[in-house]
Amino acid sequence: MAKKTRPNIGLPIGLGIGAIAIVAGGAWLWRDAQNAAKADAAIAAYTPRAPEGRLLLVREGVTEARLLVLDELKPTPTGAEATVVLIGKSPTGLEAKSAMIIQRKTFDCGRQRVFDGKVGLFDHDGRLTSTKTLYSGRRGRLIDTEEVEAGMICAGAAALKGRTYQGFRAAQREMQSMPQGYAEIADKRPEDGAAWAWVCNAAARGTWRDQSPQDCDRAVRLNSDTASVRLDRAFLNLIIGKQAAAMSDFEAVVAKEPDNARALFARGLILALRGDQAASRRDRTKALALDPNVPSWIQATYGLRVGAEYRTP
Repeated sequence: MAKKTRPNIGLPIGLGIGAIAIVAGGAWLWRDAQNAAKADAAIAAYTPRAPEGRLLLVREGVTEARLLVLDELKPTPTGAEATVVLIGKSPTGLEAKSAMIIQRKTFDCGRQRVFDGKVGLFDHDGRLTSTKTLYSGRRGRLIDTEEVEAGMICAGAAALKGRTYQGFRAAQREMQSMPQGYAEIADKRPEDGAAWAWVCNAAARGTWRDQSPQDCDRAVRLNSDTASVRLDRAFLNLIIGKQAAAMSDFEAVVAKEPDNARALFARGLILALRGDQAASRRDRTKALALDPNVPSWIQATYGLRVGAEYRTP
């Protein structure tokens, strides 16, 4: 009787497994190619512009501040497209002597990778001076430790909290020193609200000239709906001893923004100076609950010393 031999099925099985692996690998590569193609299309369509919407401060360093444009976040199946803004502490402190750099990026949260997009370089007036397109490969690159916005984006909407600004100019005034001789430039632009807001801002922070109070009056007239400009005038008046004028502006800000910690705390200081300790404590308690760092911010920003007795509710 002939001996039966066991059929060799190893090769067909191996071929089957290999085919599956090839198919799976091909699907993975196809997905990468699709994601990269979408990122490339988004990059090509994007034109950098100075943002007027809400900006969230995500990190502030010695030479620059990093912000995320909340109104330009666009969810994707694997993460989000985002616009990141860098504001230099000096008006020529960033790459190529720029005041501001804006870049569009696409974050892949699952794989912790990012696709770099188009970059715009801007001067201190928010004018686009040049652009360039970065390339991070078809699979993107690993998210850098400096890109702290990635963790906030990937954590969800609840993580997108912190100090916000309405428009790049409000953030710029707080973080960037005014260019040398800018007040003279503003004199030649009598109706330029952004220029006069910066002049008033600088005056409240110590760059004084004889007409600074009038400069701030003009800034508020040209930016009547901008709380930060009114706050600068209020603190300027408080510094030069015009309590009534300062109080009027603080109350106007609180009436429009009841949770403005800076205006509440400053109003509380004036109430304390007037002897109304109970009302002062109410304002102070609410302000500190909203922002525990507001006394330190006021002292560092405007040079107003805030005593220990006003740093607790």
